[in-house]
Amino acid sequence: MADKFTWTLQTLPIELLYRILDHLEVLTILCSMQNVCTRIDVILNTYHRYQAFTTLDLSRTYMSNQRVQHIANALQHNTTLITLDLRNTYIGDKETLTTRTLGHFRNAVEVVRHLANAKRGIITVTTLNLNDYGLRDVETQVIADALQQNTILTLLNLQYNRIGDEGAQHLATALQYNTTLTELNLVCNNIRDSGAQYLANVLHNNKTLITLNLGQNRIGDAGAESLAGALRQNATLTTLKLEDNSISADAVLQLLHVLEQNTTLTTLTIDHFRNAAEAARHLANAKRGIITVTALDLNSYGLRDAEVQVLADALQKNTTLTTLNLQYNRIGDEGSRHLANVLQHNKTLTTLNLQWNSINGEGVLYLVHTLEQNTTLTMLSLKSDRNDAEVTRHLAHAIYSRTTLTTLNLDSNQLYDVELQVLADALQKNTTLTGLSLQRNGIRYVGARYLANVLQHNTTLTTLALNNNRIDSAGAEYLACALQKNKTLITLNLEYNSIDDVGAAHSVNALRQNTTLETLYLGHNSISAEGVLYLLNVLEQNTTLTTLNLINNMYYGLAARNSTNAICPTTLTTLNLDQYRLRIVGIQVLAGVLRYNTTLTTLNLERNNIDDVQVYSLAFAIGNARTLIKLNLGNNMIGATGAFHIANALENNNTITTLDLKNNRIGRSGAKYLAAALRRNTTLLTLNLQNNQIGGAIGFAYALQKNTTLIRLNLEDNQISAEVAQRIANAIRQITTLTIFNFERNAIDDMQLQYIVNTLRNNITLTTLNLESNKIDDIAARYLSDPLGENTTITILNLKNNAIHDQEVRYVANALQQNTTLTTLNLGSSRIGNKSAKYLANALRQNTTLTMLNLERNRITNVGAKRLANALRNNNTLTALYIGWNCIDDEGAKYLSSALQENTTLITLNLEGNEIHNKEGEYFIKEMTMNLSRVKL
Repeated sequence: MADKFTWTLQTLPIELLYRILDHLEVLTILCSMQNVCTRIDVILNTYHRYQAFTTLDLSRTYMSNQRVQHIANALQHNTTLITLDLRNTYIGDKETLTTRTLGHFRNAVEVVRHLANAKRGIITVTTLNLNDYGLRDVETQVIADALQQNTILTLLNLQYNRIGDEGAQHLATALQYNTTLTELNLVCNNIRDSGAQYLANVLHNNKTLITLNLGQNRIGDAGAESLAGALRQNATLTTLKLEDNSISADAVLQLLHVLEQNTTLTTLTIDHFRNAAEAARHLANAKRGIITVTALDLNSYGLRDAEVQVLADALQKNTTLTTLNLQYNRIGDEGSRHLANVLQHNKTLTTLNLQWNSINGEGVLYLVHTLEQNTTLTMLSLKSDRNDAEVTRHLAHAIYSRTTLTTLNLDSNQLYDVELQVLADALQKNTTLTGLSLQRNGIRYVGARYLANVLQHNTTLTTLALNNNRIDSAGAEYLACALQKNKTLITLNLEYNSIDDVGAAHSVNALRQNTTLETLYLGHNSISAEGVLYLLNVLEQNTTLTTLNLINNMYYGLAARNSTNAICPTTLTTLNLDQYRLRIVGIQVLAGVLRYNTTLTTLNLERNNIDDVQVYSLAFAIGNARTLIKLNLGNNMIGATGAFHIANALENNNTITTLDLKNNRIGRSGAKYLAAALRRNTTLLTLNLQNNQIGGAIGFAYALQKNTTLIRLNLEDNQISAEVAQRIANAIRQITTLTIFNFERNAIDDMQLQYIVNTLRNNITLTTLNLESNKIDDIAARYLSDPLGENTTITILNLKNNAIHDQEVRYVANALQQNTTLTTLNLGSSRIGNKSAKYLANALRQNTTLTMLNLERNRITNVGAKRLANALRNNNTLTALYIGWNCIDDEGAKYLSSALQENTTLITLNLEGNEIHNKEGEYFIKEMTMNLSRVKL
């Protein structure tokens, strides 16, 4: 008898190998079959699916070091990969993930090292995304070293990391040698003036970088001036973004001067610049108008008609600007006339946003008359305080005669039935409009009928927003009939109307026949269980709808007769059932859906009175859900038993990253069950346990020490005991991923606070700490001040509504003088007086990072206001100051107004609830509003 022959991968016929490959994921082929033997490598080189492999998405996954090594080895010979996504990837062996440096930061570098050591660098990867990876300067150096030798990479995304000036220096060095990188994203890091100077120096000679995004860093005037100098010589950069930094008006003007010489920059994004009129003058005086800028955002600049005239004069000659955003200003009819003159001559502007100004009917007429002649504008957003039939007729005529307008936003324009009929007649004949927004216009069923006629005849409209109107079921019927024939509409928003079950039934009829609608918003109407059943039944037949929003209707349960596929068709990714009061039958149907659904990623079941029995029905399905990422069970009636079921689900589930359980009844026992799950779960990033009375749950605190993934933890209002507070503090010291910790309303005293603040000395990840409404007093504030002065990561600190007096504020103020990272400090609703204002004023003179200070509802008088005003004369970083509901009168307003003549960075000042009343005070208020973009009184 012949020997039995055994087939192996090395000996299988090539046809069988192809069939095997057809059933494997590309990542499996890459890691398990590449480099096994020469024969298989040759076969892979001819396998079409593997040769078309261009994108590798490893985001939001856990990978061992060995797996990373396999991937890196495979990439050494790969010649097709273009994009590698490593966002929120956790890398390392579970047994060694003891610190964030080992478990998250350093291992990101290991990935880069593996890639850098590949024979040809990052072989064919052109896009590398390391967004929100916790990278610091050390890790950035490794990336920069690889970048120097790389000849393929074109886009590098490093936003939301912790890169400082040293890291910027490493990247600048790499840019001196790299000849391929065209886009570098450094948004939301810790780059200051020195880092900006390093990057500016390299821009003098760099010939490839096109886009540089430095928004949300800590760059001041020196850094801006260096960048301005670089722009005088650089001839390749087209986009520079500097929003949300600490750049003063003078430095902004220097950047604007550069536009007179630079002929390549098309987009310059800056903000926090109060003197818009001065900016407009500089732009107007440039040799060729606004030389090459294509987008200008002057949102909330406080522009009046006079400033708009200066800007309009510049735009008359401009030949490059395409987008102009002027929303939330104070533009009136005269300003509208100036802009209308611009549209008559300007041949490049495509987008104009004038929402939320003071334009009346006359101002609208100026614009619409011009629209009939303009041939370039494609997007117009306009809000008029008063519209009449004549104005609407002119607008309609412009829409009918226009051949380029594609998006029209007429929210809050008081378009009633008569005006809407005129507008609808024009829209029926329009052949260019794709997006129409008519929110907040008081539209009723008659207006809906006019719009339905539009949908029956119009063949271009894809998006229609009718939310926040008064459309009832009769109006819904008109729209539904139109949808049965319409072949173009993709998104329809009918939220916040008066649609009931009858209207839902009409929508069902439309969905049976419509094959194009993908998104339907019906939230905040009056649809009951019966109406929802109509909708669920039709989803068995409709295969195009991907998003159905039914939030906050009158839903009380799902009938058992509805199939699981009905409630959640194979295309739906987001299901919002907030405030639907689901009963047990409905929950059981939903659970059946989750067991088999392969598309749903977000499920909102908040405010449904879900109890432990109902959670039991859900839990098994949640544990086996294959795609669910976000689950909201907040504001229900879940107790300890329900928490037990959820915990079991978490141990089995490997996809959920966000779990919201706020305002339930979990208690100590329930927290214990969740704790056990946290020890084993490796995917959960955000956990909200607000107001669950977990009190003395020591087991929960112990479990936190073992968890290696949690980033955001909310324990607000849980009556945490002293012992548990100590254990939680120990856990925070060891958790190497936590960035946001909310401990609000837990009545912690001095001893408990000491445990928590001691963790700040060595913690290198926490960025947000919320201690609002506790019992922090003199001793506790002293505990807090020392580590705060040393901490290098906390950016947001909330101490609102504590028993803080002047002496306690002194400790905090002293820490502020040394701290170099804090950007937001909330001391509202305390017992702060003029002495505290003095301490804080001294701190503001030296601190260079704080951008928001909240001192509302305290005891500050004119004396304290004067001290704060004097500090504002020297401070160039604070952008928002809240001192409402104190004891400041007209005299205090005078001090603040005087200081604002010199301060060039503050844009928001809240004086609401003070004693500023008479004419003198009103005069100073008027002076302040000339300089501030947002002032509240």
